[in-house]
Order: sequence, then structure tokens, then C-alpha cells
Amino acid sequence: MADAKGSTDTVTLGAQVQEAGVSGQTDAEFTASGTVITFPGFLLAYEEGKDEKRGASEENVTLPQLSNGQKLAINDPEAKGHETSPPPRYTEASLTKRLEELGIGRPSTYAAIISTIMDRGYVTKKGQALVPSWIAFSVVRLLEEHFSELVNYDFTAEMESDLDQIAAGETDRSSWLSAFYFGSDDHPGLRGVVDNLGEIDARAINTIKIDDEISLRNGKYGPFLEVFDEKCEVGEDGALKPRSVNIPDGLAPDELTPRRPTS
Repeated sequence: MADAKGSTDTVTLGAQVQEAGVSGQTDAEFTASGTVITFPGFLLAYEEGKDEKRGASEENVTLPQLSNGQKLAINDPEAKGHETSPPPRYTEASLTKRLEELGIGRPSTYAAIISTIMDRGYVTKKGQALVPSWIAFSVVRLLEEHFSELVNYDFTAEMESDLDQIAAGETDRSSWLSAFYFGSDDHPGLRGVVDNLGEIDARAINTIKIDDEISLRNGKYGPFLEVFDEKCEVGEDGALKPRSVNIPDGLAPDELTPRRPTS
């Protein structure tokens, strides 16, 4: 069946508005779009049996005839709030789909990849969602800051392809492993990266700043907060000693704000 055809026009309206607490007027722009279907095509068949759940927001909107610079009257203005929602958390299914899009992993390894990140405590399941843990942030920071060449999506996808060629007997595994460890023209190699790591500041890697007075630290026994406030003790040198605050079990990273919990 033929595709539907149509045209979409967008109109931009300029106005000057008075904001509360602001002297003078502020320029504002408003846009509206309208679509006209010139050839319904497959829509004819779809419209006859369309879902009853479709709302009025999905219906075609037609704009009136307007000219450039035309002045418009304002009738019954209504302010509507709009909030953008963060992207949904990965589930096992959506993470597998994303890995497949990036060319990372194979159908036989997807389950093992997800099992590994869960067994190591990098994510936990909350319903169907995979929720990252605080230690995952430290691991990602360490890898990105010191092993960026080896955790690149393209490099990993290319490595998957190379391993397929080794399995098919098209590439010599000894030569490939030598290039991976000692380096080649394409990348420095694992040994070159490790030999040039320098000093890694474990405290900095495991510290996540929440605000000027609160930092989260991944310690030996789990994550905790270091807080500087009026409740802190003063050391012998006259400086404030940060106090430690436990993080409630089950509190996801995106649920921690400067206002909770610091008591």
C-alpha cells in the first residue's frame, strides 16, 4: 500500500511579555506546527480500524492562513507546564538491544555480560529496571580516565569482529594477542597503557561531589557521605573534620540530593 503524503508548516510567533520580578519586557517566541495530508495512502485503511486509545493530540492540526509580520490578537491565553522526563532505565531486554546496536557482544554472550555486571554489584534489579550502584560510577571513572582507548565502543565492537575472525580461522590468534598486548599502529596496546598509568588517586576516583559541603565516597565497607556543616568537630589544627553519614539501603544514585540524607 502506498505511503501517505502531506506537508507540515511551522509558524513562529514573537511577543513581548512581562515577567514577575523583572523590570521591563522580555522577548519570547512561540511555535506551532500544522500538517495537511494531501494523499492519505495507507492511512485510509488504518483510520477505519484505528485504536480507540489514540487521543485528540494525535489528530491533524491545521494552521490558519498567515502572512509574515502579521499582528495577531490574543484570545484566552492559557499557561501550560511541560516537564521533560529522563530516559527510562535499562532493562535486560533494552540493554541487550543497545549492545546489539553498538556491535558489542553476541547472542551467546549477552546473558553472560548482564550476569557479570550484576554479580559484581555494578547494577541491581528494581522490578525490571537495572539500577546502577555507586561503585559502578567509580569503576567507569577509572576506566574512562586511564583506559579510554580500551573501553571505547568502536574499539570493543571491532574486537568482537576480530574474535569472530579468529573463531572462523581467518585470523591468527597469536598475532592478534601480541598486537593487543604490545600494541600496533591502531592502538597503544594493554602493556603500553598499564606502563604509563602513573599515580592513580584512589580517593579522587572514589569520591563523587554532591555539592560544596557534601561528597559521597566509596569506602571499603560501602558508600557513605562526608559532610561539612555546623555539626562537624574541629581538629587540633583548627580545621573542621568531616562527619560520616550512612546512606540508606536501597537508595538509588539519582534519588540522593543535597537535602537527603545528611543527619
